[in-house]
Amino acid sequence: PGVPSTTDGGTETVVLAGFPSIFSGGSSEFTFTSLKLSLWGNAASNDISRIVMYRDADGSRSLSVGDVSLTSTTFGSLKLATLNFSETLVSSGDYYITTIVPIASPTSGTTLQIRIDSNSWLVVQSPDAVNQIGGVMPYTSVVTTLYSPGFLTLSATTTAPTNLTQGDRDDLLRISLRANVGEAW
Repeated sequence: PGVPSTTDGGTETVVLAGFPSIFSGGSSEFTFTSLKLSLWGNAASNDISRIVMYRDADGSRSLSVGDVSLTSTTFGSLKLATLNFSETLVSSGDYYITTIVPIASPTSGTTLQIRIDSNSWLVVQSPDAVNQIGGVMPYTSVVTTLYSPGFLTLSATTTAPTNLTQGDRDDLLRISLRANVGEAW
């Protein structure tokens, strides 16, 4: 839920809608310590200004005001990122949401996908272990396409002649309005 197929640069966007925690182990509490992600598609690591991980505090399974930001990081040159944090879970079924914030002006049409390639990419403290992350590996987000945000350019040019004659009609000011929507003029 709540995963867009397109997003504007500079806008925090849910890309990995979320994944439930499903653990097995010897205790009733688990400490979740890190999550590794890989970046797929033609997006470069520097197209993403940061990745943010949230705990879905209100149970909505979508990003909302009450959700708790756990950590943030960036993708490295190999298109890998590790989110490090310490989150104590008291039961399976807690839900986590991963978002990206693209740079303000990405190349329009850049595509990306975020993946958790292996159960070993989700780390919990021993003696507990990750059983399965909500499905078959790799756990993959939808493909998201980045667009540069649109903007308006307003320009004014004085066109008034040096001398005006009463009763004549003259252009005094020329105003131009130009719209850019996703880099297409």
